[in-house]
This record gives sequence, C-alpha cells and structure tokens, in this order.
Amino acid sequence: MMTTNLFTILVFSIVSALMGLFLLRIAIRGKLISPNPHCRKCKFDLAGLNLADPTPCPECGTILRTNTPAITTGLRKIRKLALLASILFLLTAATGFAWPKLSTLPSIQNINIYNHFPEPLLTKLATTGDTNALQTLHDRLIPGDVTDQALQKLITHAFTLQADESVPWDKRWGDVIVYAMYVDLLDSETIGKIAEDSMEQYMVAHERIGPDSDMLLYQIKGRETRGVGNRQFRLSLYDGHETHWDLDIRIFGAITDDSKINRYGSMGTGLNYWYPFQSIGAMTTNAPIPVGKDHIVFRIPIEYVLSENGEERHRWSVELRHEVVRLGSEPEYIEVETNQAVGSDVIEGLFISELMVPTDVVEMAKHNSIKSTTFLFATIENPIAEDLSLMGTIHYRIDDQEIAGQSIIAFLDSQYCLGIGPQYSGGESGWLKPYIDQIEFWERAVQRGKIDVVYRPDPSLAEMNPGHKKILGIPFIFKDVPVKGLIPEQVSTNRAGVEGMEWRYINRFSNPAPPKTGAEALDE
Repeated sequence: MMTTNLFTILVFSIVSALMGLFLLRIAIRGKLISPNPHCRKCKFDLAGLNLADPTPCPECGTILRTNTPAITTGLRKIRKLALLASILFLLTAATGFAWPKLSTLPSIQNINIYNHFPEPLLTKLATTGDTNALQTLHDRLIPGDVTDQALQKLITHAFTLQADESVPWDKRWGDVIVYAMYVDLLDSETIGKIAEDSMEQYMVAHERIGPDSDMLLYQIKGRETRGVGNRQFRLSLYDGHETHWDLDIRIFGAITDDSKINRYGSMGTGLNYWYPFQSIGAMTTNAPIPVGKDHIVFRIPIEYVLSENGEERHRWSVELRHEVVRLGSEPEYIEVETNQAVGSDVIEGLFISELMVPTDVVEMAKHNSIKSTTFLFATIENPIAEDLSLMGTIHYRIDDQEIAGQSIIAFLDSQYCLGIGPQYSGGESGWLKPYIDQIEFWERAVQRGKIDVVYRPDPSLAEMNPGHKKILGIPFIFKDVPVKGLIPEQVSTNRAGVEGMEWRYINRFSNPAPPKTGAEALDE
C-alpha cells in the first residue's frame, strides 16, 4: 500500500513539474501588447522613425539602427496569472519529490486533516473505501463520539462488505459490528445469525490409512472468517461494558456407523468477548478405527451455545464428516521435498537462537517445584514463508560426540521452540531428566560455550501428524550455536499471603544478545 501511494505521489509530482515548466514558459514569454519596433533598453515605441540610418532613441539616447540588437520587434508583457500558477505547480512538485523524507517527520505524521472533516463527509468517504476516514471514525467508536445516524450507516455497510467476498475484509469493519452489538443496536436474533455465519470449524485427518491402522488421529481447528474484528478493540470495549458475551463450543468425539464412540471433548469455553466468535485454536484427539472396514465415515457433532451475561441467547449445531479409505499397503502420508535448489533457499532462511541449558540439575531435581522463568531452550525461526514443514529429529553434537534430542514437527512460517518446557507452578522436576541422563554432555556444552544442532527428516512421523502436507527432506546443521548455562537461584515468593522460598532458573539475558546462527545443508 505504501509503495502504491509513493508511486502515485511520484507520478503526480512529475505531471505537476511538467505543467509548472510549461506555464512558466508561457508566463515569461508574455502577452504581445504591441507589434511595433521598440528600443530594447527603454522599451520606447519607435513607430514612425526612420531607422535606416543610425538614429538616437528619443527616450534614452541609445543609437538605433535596423537589424541590430538595439531594436526589438514587438513588446510583450509577463502573464502574471500564468506565472503564479507555474509557481504553485512547481512548489507542489517539489513537495511531492521530497515527500518520502518529509513524511517521516513527526510534525507531519501527527497531522490528520480527517479530524476536521464533518461526520457526514467522513461517513461517505469511509463507505466508499477511504481507509483514513474509516480509521478516524473507528477511533471515535469507544469514546462514543459517533452519532447514531452515522453509526447506522457504518453498520449497514459493514454487513454489506461481510456478504461480499470479492472485497478483502478490513477488521475495522468487524469492530464496527462488535461495537453495535455492545451498545444494543443489534437484537439477539441478528447476533445469533451473524455468529453462525462467522463460526467455522474443520477437521484435519488423513484420508488414507494402512492395513494395520487401528487409530485415527485428527484435529478440529477453527479459522477466521469474514466479519472478524481486532482482538485489542474487543478487549478495550469489553473492559468498559457490563455486558459479557460468551460462546461455548462443544466438540464431541468422532462417531462411526459401527461404533458407539461418543467421548466428550470441549474447546473454546473461555472465548469471552470474542466476536464474531471465531476460534483459531485446535483440539487434537484420536478415534478407534473399526476393524475389517475398508471405507469408514467419521462424524463429529459440534454444538455452539451463545450466551449474554450467562443467559443463553442462541444455540446451533453442525456435524463434520470425514471419509477414510484403508489401503492394502502403507500409504505415503506426506510429500518430501528433496530438491536441492528449493531446499537450499529454505535452509539459508533458517536461524536458531542461543541455547539455554540448566545447570546443577541433579541437585535441583530434588526440588519437585523447581521452575524456570525461561520459556525457551532455543528457537528456530524462518523469515521466509514457505509451504513446508520440518518433521524429524533434532540431534546435538560436540566434535564426534552426538546425542539424540526430541522430535521436531513445525510449520516453516512460524517460530518453533526446542527443548523441554519448564514448569511454572507446582508440578514435578521431570523436565530436568533429559539433562540428567546426558549430564556429562551438557556440562561439556556449557563449558565449551557452543554446540552443533542437527536436523534429520523423518517422514514416518507424518502418520500421527495429519496437518502437514510437505516436509523438508534435506538434513541441515546449525554450527557453533552459542550455549548459555542457566544457574538456579533461590527466590522469595508470596502466594495468597503466605511467604516462602523456591528455586528457579532465571534467564539473565545477554546484553547485547548473541547473534542468531544460520543453517547450512548437511552432507551425509
């Protein structure tokens, strides 16, 4: 969008400059007010004088003669209006050419001319696609500075846009809808209808299974649909109102015609003030596969209950269906990308952060409530959005010694956290066991201050991970990844008025932070 705006400004500036130069030429050339010969010096009209022989100018005394520079034919007067217009065009062009720099100045950025527009004009502009006008009105919603008349027009247009899938959805229109809901401009029936249109769950599972498969792992996911607003707007609006809207999504276990499976599952019971009630979470579970069947149809009932301040307002249900075919041999559950050209580009875009390793783990394992303020053991991130996943195992290497780590199953368009999640409250110290089992290796890694991290693909993991379509089938390595030892500290606590002491691993962030380590293909 910014690139488009700058291009438009550049084109407009060029046109303004050309127009300004054209008008400047016309202005300087001027308007012909006399066709007679004139003295170039004093502009005296020489009509009627014999200029064949040298003749002094009657006005200034300059010696005049025909066909010499002292005489000019015709007298012109500068066109003042054209000159003024050319100056305006040239100033406009200069401003346009300088705009990329000027627009970064705080004094320019803070100017919002839309704040001075009358509300009817803002409403008209917003409903015809002006995003600046929409933002100005959007900022006035929560303070209540939009009149009912303008709000009704905005609501009507928001519903029109929601129904028109050819137009990209702007979440600010979703905020208009949720605001209308909280200020009681929509009745329960309308809200319920919008909720049904906005809510969408879908099932992710394999469609082909092997001859011995007896369990189907599946995920129920939710996706954002047209009508969704901004989460922060919902939170801000929710804090200022007594009305609370809740949506309880009840997802039941998979049912087949040959079984009475109906294990109850639930997700999203805490989706307060979410509108239009979308869920982007996921529930992962499994269902037994009937024996002796080559074609199985799973049905998953989902029930939605919409409540206002605890009182049910609307209820509806849907049923997801998923067909599974049993093959005579084990299917290929996932596509493996082994093209070196593709793989090299992806691997070059991978980075890993510093590894944080707990120390004194044997002693700390004696404390069942040992915690950590460190979310991450390390993160792998990829700024290049690719339709690929990492699926395999992570190994750690120091010189010729290598130990197996955990499995990694991650989409390449997001960060992935390595290691074992630390406990935050209560719980046991079992998360330290992998470090204890390989204590000599990790002590050596901390002492050395660096380590190699190796990824090896394993397509067999795809059987229990149906949400991935293609994996990177090329092993790679992060060389000399920085390692930091986490030292346990005893800290005071105060829970429910009871003071105590507990041990924690606290991450003292490096300053400056160590650089991220890039990956390279592993030749094995």
